[in-house]
Amino acid sequence: MEKIRLGLASPGIWGSNIIKASKKSSTVEIVACSSRRVETARKAAAEFGIKAVASYQDLLAEDIQGVIIASPHSEHLSQTLMAAQAGKHVLIEKPIANTAKEAKEMVAACEKAKVVLSIGHSQRRLPGPRTLKRLFDSGEYGNPVNAVAYVGLQGIDMYGTSHWLLNAETNPGGSLYMMGVHFVETFQYLIGPIKSVGGMVVRDLKGTTIPEIAGGIFQFEKPCLGYLGSHYIAPYNSTASFYCEKAIFHMEKFGRELYIQDSAFPTIERRPFPLDATPYGDPVLEELEEFGLCIRDGKRPETGAVEAIRALAAVQGLMVSAKEHRMIDLSEIIASY
Repeated sequence: MEKIRLGLASPGIWGSNIIKASKKSSTVEIVACSSRRVETARKAAAEFGIKAVASYQDLLAEDIQGVIIASPHSEHLSQTLMAAQAGKHVLIEKPIANTAKEAKEMVAACEKAKVVLSIGHSQRRLPGPRTLKRLFDSGEYGNPVNAVAYVGLQGIDMYGTSHWLLNAETNPGGSLYMMGVHFVETFQYLIGPIKSVGGMVVRDLKGTTIPEIAGGIFQFEKPCLGYLGSHYIAPYNSTASFYCEKAIFHMEKFGRELYIQDSAFPTIERRPFPLDATPYGDPVLEELEEFGLCIRDGKRPETGAVEAIRALAAVQGLMVSAKEHRMIDLSEIIASY
């Protein structure tokens, strides 16, 4: 069976990882790419043996069935609308957009054009979240009552203040939008919908226009509370802990390691917990394979419009809460922001 032909918008650092994963796919192949800087597209073309085109419009004119959008968040809306108008299926890197209003417009356009809309929330596909999902659904360790995550890196030093990730016009949520949204989406995958959020941010430490330190609390629809801390200042870290009735689970390295703590008081002892195998051993490859099956067989994306909008609404809600100094219901963000 012939592979699904795809184009890639923005083959930069993350885009290159997507191309590498696609080389292992039995379902899709990336045949062309475009970038805001044509030199970036030409570099990827030379490295990976694909075609570089001069613009995104030219990319959509290629003989492709779908497009992968790995562009800055501020370009997701326009590029998705153009893809839908061209009848191309769409896989977007998270978050789906900068605002829920933009996201809803994108969803409506894809639904009208009858094209697939999938969003790259890859963390839930790692072994840690997959294992925890099975355990939580089974009830073996009781219900989670607290979920706590910390994620960040020295992004300001790494990228430089001129980078789009450090500009509020292109990435208003800072590390919340780049990294924190992964944990928000994973929280809702494992525990269920978040009902309301309360956020705090710190700005103007390092000369950027984004929130450089951010954090917030979550109230789930289930009887569980959560916390997320995120930053672009301290060294890289990505951890989450889930406090269940009968055990505590500590997830490290974005979901690649898992530990259990279930010893009786007052002993505190963590030990490794065996991870479930995932189908492809690579979350990006799994996304691409699923995207191909959605196009070919009509499969529904695991992380489609509903999951993406709720994840975005939670991090956008933290920003609104910090600005307006009040708790925010996600329903309000989805309806009005």
